[in-house]
Amino acid sequence: MSSDSLEPKGPGLSLTRPGLSPDVFDQKDEGLSPTDTGLSPELPPPAAPKAYSHGVCPQFEEGDNVIMSGGFSRGFRLIVPDGPVGAPVVFMYHGHYGTPEGMLNSFSGQWVADTLGAIVVAPGSCCFTNQACCDSLGNWNFPPLSDHAADLVFFDDLLTCIGEQFDPDLSRVYAVGVSAGGLWGSYVIMHRSQYLAAAAIFSGGTGFANICSKPDYPLPVLLVRCGETDLCTTRPYALDFHDMMTSFSFKLQGEGHFVVECNHGQGHKVPPGSPQWAAQFLFPHAWGDWSSPYETGLPPIFPDYCDMP
Repeated sequence: MSSDSLEPKGPGLSLTRPGLSPDVFDQKDEGLSPTDTGLSPELPPPAAPKAYSHGVCPQFEEGDNVIMSGGFSRGFRLIVPDGPVGAPVVFMYHGHYGTPEGMLNSFSGQWVADTLGAIVVAPGSCCFTNQACCDSLGNWNFPPLSDHAADLVFFDDLLTCIGEQFDPDLSRVYAVGVSAGGLWGSYVIMHRSQYLAAAAIFSGGTGFANICSKPDYPLPVLLVRCGETDLCTTRPYALDFHDMMTSFSFKLQGEGHFVVECNHGQGHKVPPGSPQWAAQFLFPHAWGDWSSPYETGLPPIFPDYCDMP
């Protein structure tokens, strides 16, 4: 699995000029505002963030940052909108031997921050900075197969320290992941549902190292599948993302999660336009509601290969 195949950079997508129209969330067209969830203000709060694993949180800056987390030096890239107080937070997880920058390019992180007003954080895997916690099997750590739970601690530390510095809306924390990052995003859904309002997974799922586990809380999940040819055979093991996503979807539906599936059938890649409709899926949801405005149907921005199973 090369980083190019995991993080295709669609035409017009770059860190500084995503090439996406700012009117994709125009209320006249879509009926949804990027800042107004339309949900009850009396929702229960998510769990309180955990204590930072290294004492006092450092101060983060726009761009590349390094933080000590769980005994390791971890890199990530941060994009902060104007007026971050009360902003949603979006975690974007890169693919196998990818980079935070590549992930932000693929999913138009700058546009998400500038147009939708979200704090965007793109963590780097342990392999990105050649740390001892690097898991060569998947780039991200999947206990109990891995000896380290470093990436769960990393999620906790980033959420805690971003929360302390910027005072975002912690009821609107979202995760997006692709390929190896999709596997990791699936793991975060299963093990950090006390924080997530919704998630979008591109070629992830459960199986192999990513053992299925029931999340403590239900949440809406967008699962973007790539058809039966979504396979990884470039390493000593083989991953069938089609089967893994099918299994994950079946489990989530059986446990009461709201699921939307998009199967573009084009193989292991991110389809054009994904940042728009993935964000459209995520942002109306807040932690503690667990229903969805899309239960009666999807708006026109979604491609015709998206549906509710």
